[in-house]
Amino acid sequence: EESVRASEGVVDVCVLPDIRGGDGPQAYLQLERFTDHAAAIRAVRSRLPRKARVHVLAEMPRHPVTKKVDVKVLQQLGAARAKFAWPLAPDALASKTLE
Repeated sequence: EESVRASEGVVDVCVLPDIRGGDGPQAYLQLERFTDHAAAIRAVRSRLPRKARVHVLAEMPRHPVTKKVDVKVLQQLGAARAKFAWPLAPDALASKTLE
């Protein structure tokens, strides 16, 4: 997680195992608003396992009391959005995916 967080353009990240029993983790990202998102996603993908799924969020869900990332909400999002995630090879052109 720390190596992904260090990627240029990444504001916040949470990497979780796939609750559906898949063989790749689920990476939830919040990117800087005014950054090259395609470049940021390529950098993140290069730091994740090949079968990781990447979910880009406008902002991380936070627990109302602790203000920590709400993992339960992320797991629900991952289960609901599985078919919309990007299980791309790290060398895939993210810019083509975003077009």
